[in-house]
Amino acid sequence: MGGTGNMRANVYISTDHSFATRTQIYDGNGTNLANNTAFVSVSGPTSPITVNDGQTLYVRVYPWYNNQATASATSVMLIIN
Repeated sequence: MGGTGNMRANVYISTDHSFATRTQIYDGNGTNLANNTAFVSVSGPTSPITVNDGQTLYVRVYPWYNNQATASATSVMLIIN
């Protein structure tokens, strides 16, 4: 399986489903994600995020292709627990 080597992503977490308040845990600006490699390098927030009983922790990943005229034919991003 090949790849362009030009995918980037910003990753945010929040306990607010609308993401009106959020914490960025990965800034993809300036860093291309490696092809066919697990994406495990994430910086934690500078202060802890508290998730109380009954709350949910939400994660949003915003991927994009950098310096790419057209999108790749197939794009897969798998998030697992």
